[in-house]
Amino acid sequence: MKILRFLILPITALSLFGWTQPQEDTVTPERRHPGHQMKVEYIPTAAEFKVGEPVAVELRITNVGETSFRFMRGGRQRGARDNQFAFNAQFGRRMLPDIGDPIHFGGIATFVQLEPGKTVEIRVDLDGWFSLNETGTYMLRGSYYMAFTEPDSESFSTIWEDYATSEFMIRIGDE
Repeated sequence: MKILRFLILPITALSLFGWTQPQEDTVTPERRHPGHQMKVEYIPTAAEFKVGEPVAVELRITNVGETSFRFMRGGRQRGARDNQFAFNAQFGRRMLPDIGDPIHFGGIATFVQLEPGKTVEIRVDLDGWFSLNETGTYMLRGSYYMAFTEPDSESFSTIWEDYATSEFMIRIGDE
């Protein structure tokens, strides 16, 4: 009986201050898989980079399915780097530390709609994540957060979340 009183009293006290129990959300869209089928590639912008020069890759997402899909681009880029991306890197047997600043203040998001057979390319500099200052080959895995929305709609409501993920290599040569 004491436990029951303990649980009821905090709820009663909170309702005195305007707190009410959450109601069922009637505006949330149905969470459903959008049926996307995509090919994901991270392609270095050069065959080999020199020590000290910027290292960039291009994310290429191709709709290889038979239906259109749409996702939001942006919303996590107002900061030191675009945090819609995430990377990990390995040099030899050593994992590289993430040296970047993950703090962001949101940002403008736009829709990207991919019709079957179409491709979108997004460039990103890896210098915001790693110090790639040793010569040799680096193994990386890149992920790009995708909030899918209903195609042909003006709603920004997310129906599904996924990541465009792929592995790739970067070669750093002598100066």
